[in-house]
Amino acid sequence: MIGKSIHLLVLLFIHVPAFAQESNQSIILNEIVQLIGDFEDSENIFYVRLEPAGSEAYVELTNLLISRWPALNFTRSEVNATHELLFHVDTEITLSRISKTEYNHAIIGTATIQVTSASTQIITHSNRLSITYQNRIHASKIEQLASTWYPARVHQHNDNRPFVFLRRVFEPLAITSAILTTVYLLYNVRSS
Repeated sequence: MIGKSIHLLVLLFIHVPAFAQESNQSIILNEIVQLIGDFEDSENIFYVRLEPAGSEAYVELTNLLISRWPALNFTRSEVNATHELLFHVDTEITLSRISKTEYNHAIIGTATIQVTSASTQIITHSNRLSITYQNRIHASKIEQLASTWYPARVHQHNDNRPFVFLRRVFEPLAITSAILTTVYLLYNVRSS
């Protein structure tokens, strides 16, 4: 009996859809750091710059860079930096309603990364990365996606449920007609 209960629990966990827990900002910055590749320059000091600027996003990005490449020297000050590491992020985020409680969450965009020598102001490296991310999210988790950083804001909110317009029009008409029919029938029965 216990074995069957455990098996049923395992089956229940398999069919429960996974929902996103991270904010849009964290998803975008993690995607960028994962796509960068490997740095092998441990002699230089990199000043990190993020466009469009956002203080929370900037701190999160530098922390991700430091945790991914602990041997490199990243700084938040231009004073001692030998190179500038510029991240320019442009995204489009959409939420499309697919059911009463689920949304399709998609992030599409680009991140341009440039490494510039601080002394000569010459771009020594430039790379353009494509950001694509998609998942399903529960309606109650949408607030967790919010961010004040502009590239992490939702740009489109669609309702892709089938026959939404018909439901909005038909349901009130059906309820009203049912009530009117009931009132009419009760009045006729009482009158006769």
